[in-house]
Amino acid sequence: MLSRTVRFASLVLAGEFAGLRERWDRLHALRVALNVVGLGFLISGALAEHRR
Repeated sequence: MLSRTVRFASLVLAGEFAGLRERWDRLHALRVALNVVGLGFLISGALAEHRR
């Protein structure tokens, strides 16, 4: 994966690559946040079901 990133970086200008990298970082942060929220719902659902 790293070699693919390095190869891609050599094909585009540094500024373009930095912009793309920032966009992917934001999308990854959103994905992680949604995973954490989903895990919270999963745990709260399991605990609520256990209390019944």
